Amino acid sequence: MASSFSANQYDSAFRSQRLQNWCEAKHFKERPTARATLTSFVADNKGHLLPGVKKGSAWPDFKGTWDLPTRIPSMC
Repeated sequence: MASSFSANQYDSAFRSQRLQNWCEAKHFKERPTARATLTSFVADNKGHLLPGVKKGSAWPDFKGTWDLPTRIPSMC
């Protein structure tokens, strides 16, 4: 028995053979792109908003169950 185990020793047992994904995997960048502008503070050390910062809703487009129509028609 080996005293140290490599990850390759266990990889094949957990590698799935049939994922049944019918679409191609989405390609992501290896590293995120850097921001072009500098970030600015919107709150002080106590967590209060600084003067001049717009107070907006965290969920501007949220629709609850009561806002939806009674019956949603099927698209078929």
